[in-house]
Amino acid sequence: MKIGATIQMVSLELSLGCNLSHIHPQCPNSLGSSRYQLLPRDQKLNHDNAVGIIKELYDNFDFRGWVGLSFYNEPLLYLDRIISVAKSIREFAPELKFMITTNGTCFPEDMSPLKIFDWIGVTNYRDLETPNEEKLDELRNLIGEGTWDPPHGLFVTNGRLDRRIESNIGVERLHTPCLYPFKDLAIDYYGNCHICCFDWLGRANVGNILIDGVAGCMYNWERIVRSITISPMTDDAPDVCKCCKHVKFKKLDSINKEAQQAAKLWLSSHP
Repeated sequence: MKIGATIQMVSLELSLGCNLSHIHPQCPNSLGSSRYQLLPRDQKLNHDNAVGIIKELYDNFDFRGWVGLSFYNEPLLYLDRIISVAKSIREFAPELKFMITTNGTCFPEDMSPLKIFDWIGVTNYRDLETPNEEKLDELRNLIGEGTWDPPHGLFVTNGRLDRRIESNIGVERLHTPCLYPFKDLAIDYYGNCHICCFDWLGRANVGNILIDGVAGCMYNWERIVRSITISPMTDDAPDVCKCCKHVKFKKLDSINKEAQQAAKLWLSSHP
């Protein structure tokens, strides 16, 4: 089994901005370029390299999970870009499913392009701007109300900003394995891979996929995951993981059951 089969989602950050960053100081997006201060910024994700990343993961690493086209940004600010990438990926991998997470305040006049997404998560922060209810109804008509079995449709949730922008370093937790990386391999706008969304600074150092290549980053990702999914974590586990404050991720996510089963098999063969 190839390691890409264990990953439930790969997220691509195809743009930087968010229209609500000025009222959400708890979000890493509010920091602007300083959130990448520890990471390379020589290259950027574009249509061709984003599609190429998914194709290589699909062809060479058996990735069959979700493709997320958002990270710490507002994806609907660049709707044409994300739709174009999704269409190009679907040409060679029609079975892959697509999702975005949005604050729901930038819906286009013509909602029909959003039909390409199998899952749209709308986070209603209930502050200065809230999603337009008529647009949400249009979206429900396009992709359906959200259901979990199988995961599909529109999910509207109330936004609660946590304290992840603060230091993620807590007390040592070597005996609390973490399975969270199987949920999402996030690749930021500059191509930096993140072991999870809480390590938005990139301290775990998975690598830069535009510099190190897909194979190099997948090698690093598997090595790190091997080091943090056992008890105790190994000596070479990233320090940010050894002392991570977030200790609630002891179960595998289930947004892609095939990847969930593949991860269980991988874990059983790498005690």
